[in-house]
Amino acid sequence: MNTLYSITNKEDGVTAQVFQVINTTNLLVRLHDDDAGEFLPPYVWFDTLDMAKAYADKCALGVA
Repeated sequence: MNTLYSITNKEDGVTAQVFQVINTTNLLVRLHDDDAGEFLPPYVWFDTLDMAKAYADKCALGVA
């Protein structure tokens, strides 16, 4: 997977990342707990980069 976008909330210790699955147009948003060093569910799929970025921003800010 290729990382297309990421946003970090250092106060909460989380990073939301948008990945593109190799050889597809599928975009995956995952939230990473930076303190624990692991990804948290759920993983959410999007069709457009704009929608994926907007969701990642909301996740990082804790409003999703």
